[in-house]
Amino acid sequence: MKRARGFFVLLLVASFGGTGAQAHEGHDKAPDASGAVASNRHVVTAVSDRYEVVLKNDPLHPGLKTVLDLYLSDFQTNAPVTNATISLSLRSEGRELWTGAAAPTKRPGIFTVPFQAPPDTGLFTILATISGSGGPERFALSGLEVRRADGGAIGPSARHFPWQWLGGIGALVLIILAIVARRRTSAASAALALSLILAPATRAHEGHDKAPTVSGAPAGPGAQIYIAKESQFLLGVLTEPLKRLPVQKRLSVLGRVAPRGGGDIEIVAPQSGRISFRDGRAPILGRSVTKGEPIATLTVVDDLSLRAPISGVLTGVLVVNGQLVEAGQKLMTLLDPTVVWVHADVYESDLASVLQSTRAVITSQSTPELALNGRRVALGVTQGEVPGAVEAWFEVPNVGGWLRVGALVDVGIDLGGVDSSFVVPRSAVFEKEGRKLVFVHTAPERFTAREVTLGTSLGARVVIAGALNPGDRVVVTGGYSLLTAPIVSIGP
Repeated sequence: MKRARGFFVLLLVASFGGTGAQAHEGHDKAPDASGAVASNRHVVTAVSDRYEVVLKNDPLHPGLKTVLDLYLSDFQTNAPVTNATISLSLRSEGRELWTGAAAPTKRPGIFTVPFQAPPDTGLFTILATISGSGGPERFALSGLEVRRADGGAIGPSARHFPWQWLGGIGALVLIILAIVARRRTSAASAALALSLILAPATRAHEGHDKAPTVSGAPAGPGAQIYIAKESQFLLGVLTEPLKRLPVQKRLSVLGRVAPRGGGDIEIVAPQSGRISFRDGRAPILGRSVTKGEPIATLTVVDDLSLRAPISGVLTGVLVVNGQLVEAGQKLMTLLDPTVVWVHADVYESDLASVLQSTRAVITSQSTPELALNGRRVALGVTQGEVPGAVEAWFEVPNVGGWLRVGALVDVGIDLGGVDSSFVVPRSAVFEKEGRKLVFVHTAPERFTAREVTLGTSLGARVVIAGALNPGDRVVVTGGYSLLTAPIVSIGP
């Protein structure tokens, strides 16, 4: 009998408990930055050539007092705007229903607005006047929704027949009859079937916008990416409008850093004797020496000082203190790193263009901000290390010693003439599964991944080409967050 009573309570809760589980009817249920679906906040936006405005609120009911969140960013850079005053008003049929002002918070670009919903349900428009350094500007934030507290349809005349209560009463009657007849299984089946048929889920979604859905697709070309405006501020997502700039035409090839002719010296013993070093130990590799500085002593009958033939860095010490050496034996190696040569691989099809050029710009992916100028000193007549290519040698003043002998570098050989090209910071370009991507800011909380190809390297900036247009706002800071942000697809 206890089991019957327990089962009775369970089905009673199942039948009547669903009456409060109304479906969300807001305009936008967006995924948050982690990919999960955020709370049922309503979002309206407005954009001009100066600002992006995002207004968010929890569900509004007639006469409800609440607080709206307003996010204000610069249209060109996506930076949060702080030096602005914002006044708002709500009108309907020529009547002013509410006025208010946005108050700045401690977080840049985020304002709060004390708000009282109008007494009627429906869709309303808030007029916002933003006064900043460039003068006032007005925005119409359309689609602010006020609905009944029970989640009913928009409009004061909407009515719904209480089918869920009828289902619950029917299930209750069947359960009582089954218990009397000791047929619990039949009661369970009947109650479950009736509750499924008459469940409140039959109420259709009545929102105006379909919510974006999170996709498992990677952030590849064409992907639509969602990041809430508050997350953009937190992650420091900034943009830069694309514009075409005059760029020197260059042939981009791969090069290798090598010692300059005469800049790599071997120190050998002039005669047999015993080698010794100051302090009784060999100098450490990487030690800098100046031309003429004593770096070792060779004892034959009298001490003979071995002096550095050039200023540079010790790259090899091949003997130990007190060792007997023979005449001509290699003792140490010394490198002058202040000027190096870069051997660039030039294919035969490009030789005619390179013959007319004497200059190149040397860049390194390990130090993107580096851009050194090189002067062509030789052009090979035989194939180099790369099949089908000859080597062009460029002498490069190694400012700061950034170029290391043996390192691979990018060589941009000047070809003369100027191209009009898009130039972005290197921080704007990302690699995903072998493809180069940039992210374009297409809406206040939306970004699109675009595939690009890289052109001439200009130190901290690089030329790009792809499906881009002047004025596209490319993400230049905080882009790593977009690689892992949720991919969304918007329904028709």
